[in-house]
Amino acid sequence: MKLGLVTTAILALSLGACATVDIADMTTLGGDSAISTAEKSNVVITASDKLYAAFEEKGLCQSESERMKSAAAFLLQGRQALENHPEGAYVTKVSNFDRLQADIIEATALVKNTRKAAEIYLELAEVGTDFRPELKRLEKAIYACQNAKTQFQLVSDKVGATDMSGFDEAAEGLRVVTNIYGDRVREQAQKNTQSAS
Repeated sequence: MKLGLVTTAILALSLGACATVDIADMTTLGGDSAISTAEKSNVVITASDKLYAAFEEKGLCQSESERMKSAAAFLLQGRQALENHPEGAYVTKVSNFDRLQADIIEATALVKNTRKAAEIYLELAEVGTDFRPELKRLEKAIYACQNAKTQFQLVSDKVGATDMSGFDEAAEGLRVVTNIYGDRVREQAQKNTQSAS
């Protein structure tokens, strides 16, 4: 029954992940392909990855390689490196108020979808579910939101004040549900430690 509800939730969120997962396959040896299949059909992972990819494509957050370059530049140049925006950063591409507003609305919708997916998955998850993969992706989505807010603010400073309260509210909602995942992961780790001793 819960699997059917998860599938319905996936379709309702239009995230494009409609495969079912056989939990028994994930417990067998050599389960790498089973885990990868589970991640592909996991609504939280799909939504988080979609958010991050969209933000990265628009230049709202940096890819892993760009983050490494930025960190190296900071070590070599200090604070001066922070003033230089990476090539392809959102602030270097957008100088139009209407485009900024449209991007904020689109980003807000992605954040809300990710939060909703996380809430539904949490509600329908079996007792004892390991939420670490979801938590990792949600934390990455939070990182993307923080960077997006910075980029939006930088453009807003150039083109005129923009209302970002909807985005801020959506990002805060995502942060709250991510904290719940963190609590669940810690609780499960504590139970595992207690049962091992």
